[in-house]
Amino acid sequence: VRGRVADALRALEVDPRAEAVPLHMFWNEFDALDVAIRASNASAVPSDVEGVLAEAGGLAAWVEARKFGASIEGGACGSALLREVAAAAVDVGGPDLHVFSAHYPTMLCALTAVGVSVSSGESADSWLGEALLPTGSALAFEVVPPEAAGAAAASAAVRLLYWDGSEWRLIPVPCSRSAARLA
Repeated sequence: VRGRVADALRALEVDPRAEAVPLHMFWNEFDALDVAIRASNASAVPSDVEGVLAEAGGLAAWVEARKFGASIEGGACGSALLREVAAAAVDVGGPDLHVFSAHYPTMLCALTAVGVSVSSGESADSWLGEALLPTGSALAFEVVPPEAAGAAAASAAVRLLYWDGSEWRLIPVPCSRSAARLA
């Protein structure tokens, strides 16, 4: 795939010296190809290059999900944001809605920090390695008050939801695979 991306970059005259790059640098090559295809006249793009883009997108998602996953980052890259989200969630006197803007690496890091990643061992998390999180996607940490969290709940719980641009998906958090408790 990396060699075919380099061939496509040369064919589109984006980089006449393009070569297959190491995996840790693959995102940049994928992005260059994606931008070149979007910026060019559709009739000028060979059909085989479109196929290379689709295949490269899968590899880019796989690489990026692992780059920002537990095996490399270990959750440290998302812990600061997660601390802010948790502090906002327990601020009873504060506003009910807090918005944090982030691009996909930060979202992957936040997910990794709560134990949701392609390397978690949970088949429910495998979707993270199938495609890059799209522009406009969102994570929502919903605070559920104790009275709504269940009869035995002593504190509020948090539900994690993901918006992919078309629908919301409940993301089970690993500490209970249903809802996390706020201390």
